[in-house]
Amino acid sequence: MNLRSFMHFTATMDFHSSYKILEPYATQAPAQAGSLFITYNDLTLSQKWHRVELHSILVEPSTSPTATLDEKEIRLFLLGWRKEDERPRVMIPMALNQPLSTKWFKTTFSSLLSHPAYIEAGLPQSKECTPSTEGESDPPVIYTASVGKDSSVVYYRVAKGIEKPHDVPE
Repeated sequence: MNLRSFMHFTATMDFHSSYKILEPYATQAPAQAGSLFITYNDLTLSQKWHRVELHSILVEPSTSPTATLDEKEIRLFLLGWRKEDERPRVMIPMALNQPLSTKWFKTTFSSLLSHPAYIEAGLPQSKECTPSTEGESDPPVIYTASVGKDSSVVYYRVAKGIEKPHDVPE
């Protein structure tokens, strides 16, 4: 989303009830503003997630070939609970046509694992699989919310690979 699109987003969405919550984050990462708005409202209104927190992380630039090493890119993520007793999930809103790479995922995971909200939520810290209480592997997991131009959202679960989730969101 370019600056013009972002200005249109803020001009047309300021009447929506979620605008006051999302606006400070949308200004931090204008490229994610539209997908943040759609994802947040889908999770809170349609999917009825119990609680959703907004956070930002600083990551090494993954898509800019002209970026220098000291520049950082702000990436937004949502930390949400579908039900009160469930472990929270990390959701990263993005445009459907956003370029992704292994570096993008690596920088995102690295920054998330050290983020205070991620740690406080008790989410897995190791990049390696660790046994969970159920005897299954429990690697760090993120979900991506890919938002199309028609506002449709496709959710993906990303861990040691990528797959279409069967359980997110309900």
